Amino acid sequence: GLGTVGLILSLCVVSIGIIVFFARTKLERNPWTTVIAPALAALGLIAVLVLAITNYTILGNATEDAKMLLIAIPVAFVLGWIVAEIRIRSGRGIDYSADLGG
Repeated sequence: GLGTVGLILSLCVVSIGIIVFFARTKLERNPWTTVIAPALAALGLIAVLVLAITNYTILGNATEDAKMLLIAIPVAFVLGWIVAEIRIRSGRGIDYSADLGG
């Protein structure tokens, strides 16, 4: 249910992020790998996301209360964005190379 919708949404964001990354960095010039394939993936995943949300009650046999949890996904996204912006502007930044305990 909710996890499935969240995963599909994450995949949509990543597909769009790939296009943005290669547009900014110019590390790869092949249009198939930098624009066309990620754009097709994003369009397909957006279609799947729309189907998953419109058929949410069928997807996980969800009740109306569970459907309200769909609001938690964009709320969590916005809160995460705000926290990241606060950290970046305060000078602490985000250490992407931090050791995660491995």
